[in-house]
Amino acid sequence: ARLRASNDPQSILEETARAVQASGSYTCVTLSMVDQITGIAAVKVAIGASGRRLAAVEGLEFPWRALDAQLTEQRTAASGAYLLDLLPFRSIGGELHVVLPLRSQRGVEGVLTASNARAQRARLDEAAPLLALLANQAVAVLEHSQLYATLQQQVVEVAETASHSREQLAHALDRAETLYQLVHTLARTLDEREVLAQALELLKRAAGAEWGGILLIEPNTGHLAVRHGFEGLSTLAMERLYELSGVVIAERRMLLVGDIRAETRWPSDEPTQAVLLAPLLLDDEALGTLVLCHGTAGAFTAEHALLARAGGDQIAVALSKVQLYRYVSEQSEQLGHTLQQREEEILKNHAILSSIGEGVVVADRRNYIRLINPAAEQLLGISAQHFIGRHIRDLPGVPQQPNEDLPNAPVQVALGEQTLHAHYAPVLAPSGERLGGVVVYHDITREVTADKLKSSFIATASHELRTPLTSIRGYVDLLLLGTIGPLSQPQRDFLKVVKHNVVQIVELVDDLLDASKVEVGEVQLRRVSLEIGELVYDVSESLYAQFAEKSILLTLDIAPELPAVMADRQRLRQIIVNLVGNACKYTPQGGRVEVIAWLEGDQLRLDVRDTGVGIARDAQANIFTPFFRADNPLREVAGGTGLGLSITKTLVELHGGRIWFDSTEGQGTVFSFVLPLNGYEWAQPAWLETHDV
Repeated sequence: ARLRASNDPQSILEETARAVQASGSYTCVTLSMVDQITGIAAVKVAIGASGRRLAAVEGLEFPWRALDAQLTEQRTAASGAYLLDLLPFRSIGGELHVVLPLRSQRGVEGVLTASNARAQRARLDEAAPLLALLANQAVAVLEHSQLYATLQQQVVEVAETASHSREQLAHALDRAETLYQLVHTLARTLDEREVLAQALELLKRAAGAEWGGILLIEPNTGHLAVRHGFEGLSTLAMERLYELSGVVIAERRMLLVGDIRAETRWPSDEPTQAVLLAPLLLDDEALGTLVLCHGTAGAFTAEHALLARAGGDQIAVALSKVQLYRYVSEQSEQLGHTLQQREEEILKNHAILSSIGEGVVVADRRNYIRLINPAAEQLLGISAQHFIGRHIRDLPGVPQQPNEDLPNAPVQVALGEQTLHAHYAPVLAPSGERLGGVVVYHDITREVTADKLKSSFIATASHELRTPLTSIRGYVDLLLLGTIGPLSQPQRDFLKVVKHNVVQIVELVDDLLDASKVEVGEVQLRRVSLEIGELVYDVSESLYAQFAEKSILLTLDIAPELPAVMADRQRLRQIIVNLVGNACKYTPQGGRVEVIAWLEGDQLRLDVRDTGVGIARDAQANIFTPFFRADNPLREVAGGTGLGLSITKTLVELHGGRIWFDSTEGQGTVFSFVLPLNGYEWAQPAWLETHDV
């Protein structure tokens, strides 16, 4: 924060030296500047252990090459830091010196040294990363100061040469003003979101861009990720921008594309034509890319590219400040509370583990049990005294080879009449170091019993309902056939309503039975080799009346010579009936439904495409959830239980396949699923010889 308050190089060096001295109480801290032309380094600031300036040291000069020759790989203490026994301007016996060159994009700007007694070697090694961080921050601020001075000089030079070109003067002034505003704006905030948002808005306005965004490299994965902007851009367009950003980062250069549609595989439906990409570089380290876009080809010029490059450098410097501020704040807060938290956590954890109703067993880093709370003793029927010190694998529900880095999947354990839920997970320090493992036991006996009773009740009730429903349906059919005499038209209409409702109840009962079987895992597949085209044709015939009643056109597009697939005929037919039937129910009068089957790689794919009411965006996440029915204009007319798609998804997955959908509200829906072929040979389906589809 203090460095941001000054643009004077000497003040920056003094503030940095004081920060270094305050961080470690060194015997001597110096900051020297290197003349890029002569190669001579001059000590600008020297502070002793008492905090006083060392006037005798300040002003001393030495050849930078002589010191640079000693900075070899064997003397490396940390990234960018070296340990030396002697300095050109200091040769006190028994001292060690940490040397950190201040490197910028131009080269070595200066050097930071921190000296301490040789006996303090461990402290110097420990402090080296923080000193490197402070040195990098000093370089960034010095560059900022140099840029600020350069900008001021540029403003003066442009003003002096105004007679040459009024247009060039206006452009230069605009660029300088934009960069000044950018530097001034970024210096006022340490919030990353504000830095990115304000910087992007300023650069968009200055370059006349219609939209843009910023991609940053994730430190954990090394991949580019969107951190701001790019609203409404398609997935394919983002893939192209990721590719272009990779080139910009790899080659450390600007990329100006006058017409991106002509030069890359840009989506034709995207309005963008001109694209400008600039790398975000800090000491040649790539942090990400700045992207500016315009809907008109050739909208960006070389001047815009220079502005974007300079702006990108300032964004990188601002991000470095944000990261440093965040690091220092986190470290300060963590160090301030660590001792108190540890004392409180020891007491709190012991009290919590002893009082909670869940069974908890804790093991050390070698997986030997160190703690068993009373609830675990009661649930497992064991004594803590006999199990402390044993391996955690001796407990039920713990895998023989537990994952050392990630939690294992929960396990259901039956102990006598009890059913327990066991979950093993490693205990990791904030640094990622493994400290041990923990097993949590939860008694789910009542839940398991209730679930079994529920499934049993649904199955029993469904079976009991089928008999009277079958009887009712049969008698209604007899009445409609005129078995006991002629009926009037109103009577026939009433009986048709009764029959329709009975059919709906039978379908509900069948859905409940299927859902119950799926839930308890009783669905058994009888796989046979069958032809998908024949099955689709059979389903279309069985549903012909529904489509004819609503005047909906049903089209079948079955690819010739489809290979056979190993599947349960009844269940696969149920899948197709559910999807095609739903398409009919939710397609208005006079619509269209298309069933398409073809070979996709080593899988058989089937699409059911309709022109129906579609699925609302907020309902799409729950479309395969049991008993869920999306709200739409045909919901009440279509009826149903909300179990069909849930059962369909389960049946597809039992076959080793996958199901998904794509829907636009008011335009229609496409449900798709694929089934593995399991290596069966291609065959000419016999049904194609006798049917035209």
